[in-house]
Amino acid sequence: MSDLQRDDPIASALKRAAVAGGRAAVPAPAAYVTVRGARRRRRTLAATAASAVCVLAATGAFTALRFLTDAPAPPASPPSPPPSSGPSTVLPYAPASPASPSVPPPVITPTRALGPALR
Repeated sequence: MSDLQRDDPIASALKRAAVAGGRAAVPAPAAYVTVRGARRRRRTLAATAASAVCVLAATGAFTALRFLTDAPAPPASPPSPPPSSGPSTVLPYAPASPASPSVPPPVITPTRALGPALR
């Protein structure tokens, strides 16, 4: 007995369909396969490029949001030491606004800055 006669009817029907399909199958022409492969490579390249753009955009957005915090900015330079208790070199009078060009600014000499008692 052959193998086809011992198998159940479903198995023999499937085997006959496979043999008939094998005889009727014709491979695709090489040019068609080449075109299909090129199309697939283009799609893969486009998907990779789109993914890279999305990753770069997400990274840029994350970086921008990270720097936009509500915390105060640290000082640009270290704080200066407090002034010493020695004599001050700051003059007691400083104009609040610049003088007009027609009136010259007042001349403050060290004797005038110290006051009339020390002249």
